[in-house]
Amino acid sequence: THSSTLTANLNTARSYPWLLPTDDGKAVVFWGTPEYGGDFIESVELYNPVDNNFTLLSNTMLGETGWSPLTMRLKRPISSQKMNNGKYLLWGHKGSITSLITFDPAAKSFAKFNTTPALPDFSNEVIYDVLVDNSHNAAVLLGLKSGADPQVLTVYVVDLANATLIKMSNEYTLPSGFYINYSANTIVNNDRIMITGGNSLSGSQTNFSPVTKTLFIEFQ
Repeated sequence: THSSTLTANLNTARSYPWLLPTDDGKAVVFWGTPEYGGDFIESVELYNPVDNNFTLLSNTMLGETGWSPLTMRLKRPISSQKMNNGKYLLWGHKGSITSLITFDPAAKSFAKFNTTPALPDFSNEVIYDVLVDNSHNAAVLLGLKSGADPQVLTVYVVDLANATLIKMSNEYTLPSGFYINYSANTIVNNDRIMITGGNSLSGSQTNFSPVTKTLFIEFQ
């Protein structure tokens, strides 16, 4: 109708929430931080457009506390995370444990997606983005060696049919002063990964040092 409607209030105010559609025309709202920062919010809410209200769906995503996303905001449409089986592929960590996470829009439920071997320990390597490649029924994981400066980029491929995790043999050391933690990534033609943007300073200065560089990952 080309119109907007103000919803009722969320049960918990949250900045930078994630939202996913459900198969029955509703939506789940999860993660996000309190209004003035702090720990990630663990409760999951369900939005119903019929009565324009939010209800508490669950107190935690995975039935246990402590899970946080490994990226604050996704820089591409959330539909890009939808797999061939209709579920959405996300990722997060609990302490040093990293896991892929699926969301089932029919059941409105989250579950861990365990790979073989397991994903790298968060203290050794950070999986900062997960791209779904439905043409190959696979996912491409972009990782950064923890604490490395210059940054060292690693790449994994997950076979979504059997959950096999394969680490690509080549690693790439980025130029000094070029950080891609907050870059935008997408799969483009010829099965390449395009990495755009990033920052030239780390820490609290990341918002004030954008770069215009573009990198391509090409599989051979």
